[in-house]
Amino acid sequence: FVGADSPDSHTSISDSEREYIKSTLVNSSVQSSTMPTPWRHIVTSGPMWALLIVHLGQNWGFWMLLTMLPNYLSHVLNFNIKSNGLMSSIPYMVMWGLTIVFSWIADYINERRLLPLSVSRKMWNTIAHWGGAAALLGLSLASTVWGALVLLTISVALNAGVYMGFLTNHLDLAPNFAGLLMGITNGLSNITSILGPMITGFIVSDQTSKDQWMIAFYISAAIFFAGNLVFMVFGSTDVQPWNNPLQEDLRNEKPKKSSDI
Repeated sequence: FVGADSPDSHTSISDSEREYIKSTLVNSSVQSSTMPTPWRHIVTSGPMWALLIVHLGQNWGFWMLLTMLPNYLSHVLNFNIKSNGLMSSIPYMVMWGLTIVFSWIADYINERRLLPLSVSRKMWNTIAHWGGAAALLGLSLASTVWGALVLLTISVALNAGVYMGFLTNHLDLAPNFAGLLMGITNGLSNITSILGPMITGFIVSDQTSKDQWMIAFYISAAIFFAGNLVFMVFGSTDVQPWNNPLQEDLRNEKPKKSSDI
């Protein structure tokens, strides 16, 4: 009832709000819905592949922790079922709070151009993935239950950085096709959303074995590290040439010969 496909078609917003929204849609065209989808360019795009790989790594680690954390708290850290629910939710409540804080800081940095956009995106993603990976690795050194819980909370909470990192990068690469790019990476990364918890279940045959859990955490840390490394090296915030296929067709069109005129 209150939504619309575009600012121009919205019936209840003011003219000033409409103009403000349109002014922020950099490199986005009102003709995006009628543009031909540049499938060949998308499939062969290096930054797009980097985006897909980091998304695959994100979903492995995130969903492994989300689904398996209660089991670890119960069988290894020996939290009872009543306190387990609260303890399992703490990392995600902290993550929610950090998302707000990180978003404000990221906007402050980007609006004032304190860092190049590429550096900003990769910095936040590194905080999320490499920071989270370091906390997972540190679990083997935790000598107390509360120390382990703090490290798990850090690992999960720092993941808030992905919202300012790779998850915004779809819009950087191709504003006209950001929804499509998100559909591709998010759809394919659901494969690792399934594989992460499933393989963890195979590894942790004895849920009371801390050593088996450490193997699962190390694998997740390695995947976080590798995915972000690919994003750091091959990721980009430059708008891709195929963002506007109509303009690209005009550039590729051969000039007419004088004899054809």
